[in-house]
Amino acid sequence: ILQSTILSPHSTKMCGGPNVLLMVSARCKDKLIKLSFTPNPVDATVTGNMYKFEEVLQNLINNAIDALEEKRQKSKIDFSMKISIKSFQENGLVVVTVDDNGIGISPENIEHVIHPFFTTKEMSKGTGLGLSITSRIIKEMRGTLSIASTLMVGSCFTVKLPGNN
Repeated sequence: ILQSTILSPHSTKMCGGPNVLLMVSARCKDKLIKLSFTPNPVDATVTGNMYKFEEVLQNLINNAIDALEEKRQKSKIDFSMKISIKSFQENGLVVVTVDDNGIGISPENIEHVIHPFFTTKEMSKGTGLGLSITSRIIKEMRGTLSIASTLMVGSCFTVKLPGNN
């Protein structure tokens, strides 16, 4: 277990910072997806495995990319594809949001998306393990994951972790 600075502009060794953003930014650029990042203006630390937290961010961002592609394919409408990542502090918690304007999740599926092997994606696109693993890692870090979503509007995944500050 490590104390890690999460998504801060002041640290070069930040959990989920440059490593994940560099990995996904090229994929977003290739797909004409606007990826924006608004970091917490103050260093915020949490206790947990920083590599596992990077996996959380990578899973959430990759799902957002897939949701945007699915919306583009199904709607046949040209729209500006966007993913917004923000981090901030709120009531002693470190909060990270991953927001997209993709296909969204139906109300009947939203409670199932964190269950292992549940997927709405094509067989070649997903295993149904990403959000299950993400949820487990967040629980290990004593945090919560919440999902707000509207079909054809988008989804917002919110991670809240106890801060060490």
